[in-house]
Amino acid sequence: MNNDTLIVSLNVGEFKEIIRSSTRDIIEEAELVPEKHILRMKDCVRLTGFKPATIYKYVAEGKIPFWKKNKQLFFDRGEIEKWIKEELPRLPKQK
Repeated sequence: MNNDTLIVSLNVGEFKEIIRSSTRDIIEEAELVPEKHILRMKDCVRLTGFKPATIYKYVAEGKIPFWKKNKQLFFDRGEIEKWIKEELPRLPKQK
């Protein structure tokens, strides 16, 4: 299928409802990870979409930016967002 293929025909009301629903979904997803600079593991999981075990693996392998304090892992949101854009595509696909 190419970008010119018509998938479905919608009236204006149906189109508006799809847009409203999609917008709600995007807002709800964005609210899952609060806008804070320092992330804990649960925030990093939500932001990256990885399971905690995968993040722990990347921490152990030094593949993801983090720091530890009192045996707790912390992640800088800006560094993780940059890592997602730059490094994530280079990592092997997870099964």
